[in-house]
Amino acid sequence: MREKQVLDYDGSEGEVFWLENLFNKFGKKVKFNNKVLSIFWESRTIIKTPEQTLRNLKLGYRAKFLKRISEQFAEGQIDEFEKKLDYKVKR
Repeated sequence: MREKQVLDYDGSEGEVFWLENLFNKFGKKVKFNNKVLSIFWESRTIIKTPEQTLRNLKLGYRAKFLKRISEQFAEGQIDEFEKKLDYKVKR
């Protein structure tokens, strides 16, 4: 299986393209078990990035969402280590 196919969850090359763009621009590379892996960026990195820069990476409508969710992580509204998730959406 190609590494690209792992990220391609809906069969469209576009999904892989924008994810690869994000990891290439903001992610960090680490070597583990003789493989090079990408790790996620810190939320404040995305917060400081202009929305247009994210759109230029081919995120499209996802750029605004990524900035919003990054702000929620930075403000502690989302805890990625919390075991029980509350899926109620606050409006």
